[in-house]
Amino acid sequence: LQAVELPDQRVVIEYSPVDPAAGYQRGSLWTRLLPDGALDPGYQPPMDINLARHDVTAVAPDGAVFIAGYETTPDSSQWTYPFVRLRPDGRLDESFRPTIQPAQIVGFLSNGDFLAQE
Repeated sequence: LQAVELPDQRVVIEYSPVDPAAGYQRGSLWTRLLPDGALDPGYQPPMDINLARHDVTAVAPDGAVFIAGYETTPDSSQWTYPFVRLRPDGRLDESFRPTIQPAQIVGFLSNGDFLAQE
């Protein structure tokens, strides 16, 4: 679906896995590839998430992924988060508590902050 190359030549990829038995997509997930194309074993995004309905996505230079319209469905329940960040290792950053849902991430600053359009 989309891929972003980081300054260290790793690549963060959003993809839609297909269930071969059922023949349908399971939503949108994230992974990271090393410069040689191998899966990065240090990248551990949560597997109980469904990103199929997210609206805004950006990848910071450090590999953090910002997502708006994020949904998760563990235990047959559903929570919607307005805006989240996956840490550079892929885990959900629980300390990220934004007060806006951006229409667009405009860019990133050298200190890791970002500019967003409301």
